[in-house]
Amino acid sequence: MSGAKTMDMATRITDIKQNPAALLALSWYYATNVKGEKDMVILPYKDSRH
Repeated sequence: MSGAKTMDMATRITDIKQNPAALLALSWYYATNVKGEKDMVILPYKDSRH
């Protein structure tokens, strides 16, 4: 839960250069020819060995 809290706080930052989710979305937008030609899905994952 601490990781989720950290990311929740990080993605609420309004400065795009400091917001990892906004940077990823913007990067993906440009990587797909500024047309949204492809979708990206991000799934949470936790290694069951830990």
